[in-house]
Amino acid sequence: MKVDCSKPMTAADKAGCARLADAQQAMATAHERLTQTLNGPARDHAISDMARWRRIAETFCVASAGTEPSAIAEARDCLIERTQARRRRLDGLPRGSDYPFISDYVTIEAGATSSIRFMFVAAYPKLERPGVDNNRANARLSKLANNTIDKYRPRLGEQATDSRGVSFDFDYTLVFATPQLVTVIATYAGYLNSTHTARGIDTTMVDLASGRMLAPADFLTADALASMQPIVREYLRVQFRQRQGFDMTMPSDKLAELLRQPGRWIARDDRLEIVFNADEIGPYASDPYTVAFPYKYSSALIRRDGPLASKLP
Repeated sequence: MKVDCSKPMTAADKAGCARLADAQQAMATAHERLTQTLNGPARDHAISDMARWRRIAETFCVASAGTEPSAIAEARDCLIERTQARRRRLDGLPRGSDYPFISDYVTIEAGATSSIRFMFVAAYPKLERPGVDNNRANARLSKLANNTIDKYRPRLGEQATDSRGVSFDFDYTLVFATPQLVTVIATYAGYLNSTHTARGIDTTMVDLASGRMLAPADFLTADALASMQPIVREYLRVQFRQRQGFDMTMPSDKLAELLRQPGRWIARDDRLEIVFNADEIGPYASDPYTVAFPYKYSSALIRRDGPLASKLP
């Protein structure tokens, strides 16, 4: 199957192909704006990464759509969505000498056993700045994608009750607190027989100049976590009660342990965020929970010799 807009047959096809053309033009314009600020290896990297993205985007969407009668329209809608996301990513990348050298990669695994169809799709980034040792960060990012898929393979032995079978989607976004500090936000969602069975978020904060993955101690003061814990607990308790209707029961020692974990911190332009997945919060929770600490109110928590020092008032 292919997303073919050369001869749209129906009004819906024409409208969908028009939206795809608009999205592709906007993406091309964003890419041109970016490459105009680059030269040498950075420009070469941006051009080659775009070419690779174009090759894999349609494959990604066709694989995700499956083989149902509506698959062609679903693949086109997927391609529109990914093209729009790519345009936003290009607009958000640092320019000139701060270009981050981050490429987009995809793993696709599809097939069927005797009793169940399956579709695993994972998009993840690769850090490729010349002269920087990115091996550990890249190993984590690719392993995270592959390991979360591996968790769903045992489900292939279960009996499917409809044609959807098992599917798993893994994707990511990039957030730059500074030109040299990126947080890769990986999101995943799994389905069994079209029923949503799991979703979550995992983050990786990387100093692009060194390739080093950062932990809370790298950007927070020594006593910051102790100060933040009661604030985080209260915000989580309020959110949990609003969503679920009863009080959260997470023990204090568990919350302290969670706060020390690097894979839940997001450094944004104006704030630090801490993300908790539903199964970490309490029974019947569904979506992730987030607690934010704006930099302008958090000067006592942020290290003045750390990567977020420039964010302090």
